[in-house]
Amino acid sequence: MLDYLKINNVKTELYFTSGLAFETKEDFYMTLGFIDHIKENYSSVLAIFPIELEPCSLFSLKSAKYKLKINRKSYEDYINVHKKGHSLGYSTDVFSEKEIMNNIEKMKEVAGVA
Repeated sequence: MLDYLKINNVKTELYFTSGLAFETKEDFYMTLGFIDHIKENYSSVLAIFPIELEPCSLFSLKSAKYKLKINRKSYEDYINVHKKGHSLGYSTDVFSEKEIMNNIEKMKEVAGVA
């Protein structure tokens, strides 16, 4: 698909993240390889952002189903965290919140974005 878009001069912007439910370390490293491949072979704009868990979101309400460990118990917790800065508000079975943020930084490094 990217080859077709490239041949037809269609501008693309691709978004990536880490810390999704069920993401494994192998998935993360495969994503890094894919980002590197895109960077080397296409002129796509690459965007990499963390996903913050918001109160009452599906992931928050059904955290057990998605195997997420929630770091906030209430909307008040969410507000209080944002008074101090930024926090994802969760970890997965595979990645801690800190590891997810490190993954995001590694993805940005490979993509060459700030």
